[in-house]
Amino acid sequence: EERTYDGTTTTYGQNAYSIAAYTVIENVGGVEGVNDTIFYNTPDNTTMEVNGRTYTVVVVLNGGSTVTMTDADTVDNVVTSVHVYEGTGTSHDITGSFDAVIMEDGVLQVNPIEITLTSYGDTWTYDAQPHSRPGVSVEGAFLPVDISTVPSATRTETNAGKYPNTISYTTTSSFKPQNYNIHENIDTLVINKRPLYLIGVDKLVDYQNGVDQSTTMFTYGNLVS
Repeated sequence: EERTYDGTTTTYGQNAYSIAAYTVIENVGGVEGVNDTIFYNTPDNTTMEVNGRTYTVVVVLNGGSTVTMTDADTVDNVVTSVHVYEGTGTSHDITGSFDAVIMEDGVLQVNPIEITLTSYGDTWTYDAQPHSRPGVSVEGAFLPVDISTVPSATRTETNAGKYPNTISYTTTSSFKPQNYNIHENIDTLVINKRPLYLIGVDKLVDYQNGVDQSTTMFTYGNLVS
């Protein structure tokens, strides 16, 4: 039994990743008592010794091409053909002497970068001044070529209310969403209402022979300028 396949996994990094390798697990001729032996190699011919005899395994991957990609994705590392030769050359093809030549494809997998962005919250009482909390916690890292401004929370508010402290950043033309898994945790800016005190002013007068008396005076407190 000949089983030939391989794959690899990496994380996006603006590099061109490729795979041109395979693993051979062999039990030549189904010889009883011979344990499977694992070989790892590039597409050069793999030579192996079994019970004092030499065999050469020739594997063609992806039709003779190298699987290459840069962006986060998964692509098959396809075993196109496998041939087994007796000896160190390729003149005596004995592939047909095997009960089965099982070809299993591998994969080249480029994973996206995991990014977690977290904004901060804060609380104030209304004072007619603008308030913000610009800092952002970043777990993971953008590649410099993909981003032109770092993440920040740019929201600024003056009036009372509750506001999500949204996160912003600027990407470049090379940025591709598939290369990142971006998670955002948005906290809240809270500006509480300010209490305003209005107090009526006392007015004391003597009776003036039926003349109506009135007052519109009051005082106030806790206003802001």
